[in-house]
Amino acid sequence: MGSCTIVNTSRGKYVEETIVYIENMIKYFWIHLKVSFQEFVADFIKDESGNWWLINVKAFVLDQYPFPIITKSITNYGECIPELLNI
Repeated sequence: MGSCTIVNTSRGKYVEETIVYIENMIKYFWIHLKVSFQEFVADFIKDESGNWWLINVKAFVLDQYPFPIITKSITNYGECIPELLNI
């Protein structure tokens, strides 16, 4: 109780501090998936050290994307790769 402050904003100091992180995510999606956004909404928290942490992506509206959307795996977790299994 009393250990946090909730701020809901769409402009101002908090947006200016976190927009850098959102821009990096958007660049990543464009480079790797060729997806761009009209809107992108995310939640962040700021810790005691002043570091911002992404909590979740609340909503987005796609602007441009190829059909079908090209997906890439970022890990091999849960994937069966025959070459690795010598099949």
